[in-house]
Amino acid sequence: MRLNQRQSLFAIVVIILVIFGLLAVWQFNGSSDDATPQETVAVADVTDDIADDGESSEDVSETEEAETEPVDAVETEAVDTTETEIIELNADGEYSLAPVSAEIFTSDDPLLEEATLGAGEQQILVTASFYSERTPVTVNVGDVTLIDDEGNFYSAIENGETLAPYAIGAELTVGTSLRGFVVFTVPVDAQPAMLEWCPAGNCDAVVASEVNVNE
Repeated sequence: MRLNQRQSLFAIVVIILVIFGLLAVWQFNGSSDDATPQETVAVADVTDDIADDGESSEDVSETEEAETEPVDAVETEAVDTTETEIIELNADGEYSLAPVSAEIFTSDDPLLEEATLGAGEQQILVTASFYSERTPVTVNVGDVTLIDDEGNFYSAIENGETLAPYAIGAELTVGTSLRGFVVFTVPVDAQPAMLEWCPAGNCDAVVASEVNVNE
């Protein structure tokens, strides 16, 4: 009798264990089914992110290509860097002469009618600025000399008062500049090249400047 009771009790325990085992398996399968869609969604989200990153990379590449396209060269106007005024100083910087330009007048159209032109002569009208920094000085007729391109020297015409301001005979005060005219009579084939000024007849303090002939 006791043996039968033990067998019955053992059978009941086995049945209970089997039932619990079946329940555990059923719950495990159910939880596995629930997790699968979530994992699928996560994979899909990652795939979408990768696709979006690919599109962004393509956009960046297109932008970089657009930025690196060659740009047509812009034409710029040439800038004239030449100085408008060149001031020539003597050795110690006390006297200066600038700028110097010249115009040529022939016997058919003389500049100074009172100055008689010989055959084959012409008049040169020179415009220059004379300056003395520390000493009052008079621009004397013998102090100003015109030199042509062959090295020949010509003295200025003293009486040119009809041209104002005429530099010959003018007095320079300290620290002031005089812009005036000087006239020379030269051969028709002479080409003015240089103007020299020896202040107060002192050629140790000579100052010279190139002569530019107006066309």
